[in-house]
Amino acid sequence: MKPALQYSPTAFHLAYDIAQPVISIEPGTIVSTSFPDFHGQDASMNPIAGQPNPLVGPFYVPGAMPGDTLSVTLHTLQPNRTLGFACKDIHPYMQDPPLPITARRREYVTWQIDLNRQTATPLGSFFPNHNIQIPLKPVLGSIGVAHSPAETIPSRDCGIYGGNMDYPRIAAGSTLHLPVFVEGGYLYMGDGHAVQGAGEITGNGIEVSCNITFSVQVHKLGLQWPAGEDDEFLYTIVNMKPLEQAAHIATAQMSTWLQQSYSLDEDQVGILLGQLVRYELGNLVSNAYTVACCFPKAGLPKPSA
Repeated sequence: MKPALQYSPTAFHLAYDIAQPVISIEPGTIVSTSFPDFHGQDASMNPIAGQPNPLVGPFYVPGAMPGDTLSVTLHTLQPNRTLGFACKDIHPYMQDPPLPITARRREYVTWQIDLNRQTATPLGSFFPNHNIQIPLKPVLGSIGVAHSPAETIPSRDCGIYGGNMDYPRIAAGSTLHLPVFVEGGYLYMGDGHAVQGAGEITGNGIEVSCNITFSVQVHKLGLQWPAGEDDEFLYTIVNMKPLEQAAHIATAQMSTWLQQSYSLDEDQVGILLGQLVRYELGNLVSNAYTVACCFPKAGLPKPSA
């Protein structure tokens, strides 16, 4: 790896588009930077950006061309302060039947983040007879690329370009593969969560500002939607409604990936996916639903002895 590049942001964006790049990143260079929380508050709780989901970037990647895959490895992701916030009420869209967004109460709970113990504790009198400590598992809620030269996509949305997916596997140690639509990619990221459950069903993880280190590579994986991998799984991500259509396309993308990158034929993929596939959820309260089709790396065939 090349020496780390430190970028201290002075401005943030509320959209995925072709803005003036903040820096160019050569593939393999480890970049260190930070971003504020969902509300635009930094490590000192000072408001430094607009909301929702202010993004750091865009980062320009020389050599990344439409049709390529921009692979972003998250080396570290860590909250940089000791207080975070999350709504306590389940989002109106997750009620039965769904309620209008105007029904949202937005009553926030303050969470104490212990960076030494790596735990989060809700403050206040919500659990008078219990000691609630949740292990930290920081999540990068938003990461994506510009979709077209003429398009400006709000930072709260998600789609084929990535965006506000809120998928818990997008964390330190994972590599996210994003399709490239414009020369240079124009990579953005933000929306840190100290902890977040599947679906982000209150509309928040524990929202907190974060420090992050990452690097990029350019590949040709032939995938049309975001995908990724960590130590445990390969995963393909689709952001759309309805939920079943997202699951169908994510499955088709996984089948394509396994055939093209792991030399499996269609029958072999069906045999393995049929018994080993797992589906996981990201954002369920945004403009689109986020579904991940996951395949365990342990299930990849080993060469015969």
